[in-house]
Amino acid sequence: FPSHDTGVYGLLTLLFRGQIWIWPKAWVKPKLIISIITLTLYAGFTGLTASVMRATVMFYLVLVGQWFQRHSSGENLLYATALLLLVIEPNWLYDVGFQLSFVAVWGILTFYPTILRWWLPENKAIYWIWELTALGLSAQLVTFPLTLYYFHQFPTYFYITNLVTAFLAAALVPLGLGLWACAGFETLASGIGILTGWCAWGLNRLNGEIAHLPFSVVTGFYMTRIEVFLWYGVFMFWLWGSRWIAKKWIVWMTCL
Repeated sequence: FPSHDTGVYGLLTLLFRGQIWIWPKAWVKPKLIISIITLTLYAGFTGLTASVMRATVMFYLVLVGQWFQRHSSGENLLYATALLLLVIEPNWLYDVGFQLSFVAVWGILTFYPTILRWWLPENKAIYWIWELTALGLSAQLVTFPLTLYYFHQFPTYFYITNLVTAFLAAALVPLGLGLWACAGFETLASGIGILTGWCAWGLNRLNGEIAHLPFSVVTGFYMTRIEVFLWYGVFMFWLWGSRWIAKKWIVWMTCL
């Protein structure tokens, strides 16, 4: 899943669109400035890691586009973010977190809409669970070659772990921000701290229990760099090959 900056940006979106607090419509630029400052502070507090910077810079570009009333596709924003970060720090190209973060987001932008259309349940709760499952599948689909290459193992219950992580992490982000904002109010901060502790404990405990289930991890995978590049060549082939080749031939050639 993408960085927790996504949760911060989502919280800011709710706040500034009026779902939580009503803002005058004329305060467009001040709202964008507050959003940029908040994201910058959060990125600094979390250590300015490669994955956090990916999310932060992407949202910078989104906010700058809103400032100038311009819109761009998610893939263009992702590519521009990668270019900017590699200009600043070229060595991040070899950082595992950097690679996994960008590849996961690329997979979500590329495959998530297609996977989501596989099933459209009418029940809202089931549809929400399916949305999270489709999100995890699209990210896992394109990151598994890197996972096998670097870690030589594959998590078989990733779809369950993603649901647990998404639900509790979505609560941890606003709770953590609330704890920081209310640090000067002892009683309020104490209550928020208790809730934050419960969520963190639940997240660690549930993930730990899932990790101890039988066959939770399959090990013994070894891939070369050439095999990794070939896998991503297959993904590209599936994405763009259908423009010139019939789908049945694409399936047959992939199996080969």
